[in-house]
Amino acid sequence: MAALLLATPLFMACEADLPVYQNEECWLKFEYEHRSDTLTNKSFAYHENSTDTVWVLVRIMGFPSEQDRIIPLKQVPTGNHDAISGEHYIPFDDAELLQKYYFIPKGEIEREIPIVLKRTPSLKEADYTLRLTFGTNESFSPGSKETIHKRIVIADQLIQPNSWQSYFLGIYGQEKHRFMIRTTGFKWDDEFMDDVWMYYMQYDQNYCFYLVGVLNKALSEYEAEHGRLYEADGVTPVDFPKF
Repeated sequence: MAALLLATPLFMACEADLPVYQNEECWLKFEYEHRSDTLTNKSFAYHENSTDTVWVLVRIMGFPSEQDRIIPLKQVPTGNHDAISGEHYIPFDDAELLQKYYFIPKGEIEREIPIVLKRTPSLKEADYTLRLTFGTNESFSPGSKETIHKRIVIADQLIQPNSWQSYFLGIYGQEKHRFMIRTTGFKWDDEFMDDVWMYYMQYDQNYCFYLVGVLNKALSEYEAEHGRLYEADGVTPVDFPKF
């Protein structure tokens, strides 16, 4: 005990000598709740709107500021059906978006910002990819490479959800997806799979088994009246696992 008491002033002296962190440099990153959040599939096939929005959470690593600071977004080419600024999405230098959303407000360390997508005829022919990252300006630099990218797949046709589970649902197909929507009334998109399906996967898998049973029953009834249901290739049958 005596030795500890004698050593305490030394520890206090060392602590007092530690420099105060004063680095004013700030970095930006995307905040992910799940690893799958790095990819978002967004399809116009579910509605008739001319635009759609993906909201992403941006956070700083550093101190808040006494003034608003612009978020320098930029696109990273992938070389494969890259989204075209102005055609597939509203440009990041759009005056209204910059004025209303694309900045970290004074005193804040994070902000949810909209990426506004546009419906174009080209989305009927192919899916397009918008890969985001951060640029550099007088306020911010990009953070670590693990947290500075976000990929959005833009489509105007049904697209495989990011959390599709073959064990319960079998091989993905667009005709199967359409049948699932008609039968259950659910979209079976990323939002449904991440929020509803994954909830029951964790807490009540009996409901997942029940939904697959509903789909199998409906498919049997459909095929009894109309014949075998196939994907667009006319070869791949639509089916679901049977438990």
